[in-house]
Amino acid sequence: MSSEIGKMKESTLYSCYMWLMQTIYSRGQVSKEDIDKAWSVCQYNDTKSDGIPDRTFYRWRNAVEEMFDIDINYSTTSKTYSINRDEMDENKKKWVCDSLAINSILHESKDLDLKKCVFFETIPSGNQYLSTIISAIREREVLEMVHCSFGEHSNTYHIYPYCLKVFRQRWYVLAFAEEKKEIRVFALDRVEKITPADRKFKLDKKVKYHKYFDNIYGVSYALGSPENVQVKVFGKQRDYLRSLPIHNSQKEIKKNDEFSIFEFNLYPNTEFKQYLIQYMDEVEVLTPKWLRNEFAERINKMAKLYKTKK
Repeated sequence: MSSEIGKMKESTLYSCYMWLMQTIYSRGQVSKEDIDKAWSVCQYNDTKSDGIPDRTFYRWRNAVEEMFDIDINYSTTSKTYSINRDEMDENKKKWVCDSLAINSILHESKDLDLKKCVFFETIPSGNQYLSTIISAIREREVLEMVHCSFGEHSNTYHIYPYCLKVFRQRWYVLAFAEEKKEIRVFALDRVEKITPADRKFKLDKKVKYHKYFDNIYGVSYALGSPENVQVKVFGKQRDYLRSLPIHNSQKEIKKNDEFSIFEFNLYPNTEFKQYLIQYMDEVEVLTPKWLRNEFAERINKMAKLYKTKK
């Protein structure tokens, strides 16, 4: 039974991690026996096994803790597993609850066949590497990766993986690349091959990888310092920004019937600019001046394109 589970595809393993996390979270406290019962009727249990082997269970438990930064606690008194919700921040708690709700809708309402009524955005290839990368993050293992950026030839890197991030339907790994002697962000859908390099790396305590994305929107890291960015937003786009903030520094500092002014403390990287550009006729950059000038130049170039008669 354990060997059969061990042969799972890595993309299926990721789904199993999600299943285990949701099973424990939704039940409050649950014994290994009850987890095994739940697994026996789980959609991912292709072999129809009666339970999860102990070694497999502990691997999955460790993967959940590493991937989602969620501690699965064990009580020797009640012999049950649990997830302490009080230790989770609101964003993470909301994400778990939303994931749990969707999973419940799709897989418990079989009579309604809701799978045909709920559609998700597709995440490009790269899921198959998640388990390998998560294991390397946990064990501090160097990975040998063949990566091909858009418009470039394939390159081989030896990386020290630090963390994973999802942004706009793509998985990314933040890692130190030996060949580049710097930290980089690699899109997993551009990975052609990734294997363990059979050696360990030592984590540099000076590397604050958990804060790497704090001052940016998206994944493109910038060497510049965070800046005060103010944007005037018109129309219904104000409601979208209020309901779904794009950065933790976002504040609405002024509003009236015509517009609102939103303030951000971040470095305006490529993804942030692209976000504003898609709402060009409803957004006006106020500060910093260099960013306002850059947008004015882009608008002028765009206007020239549409002045040409076809």
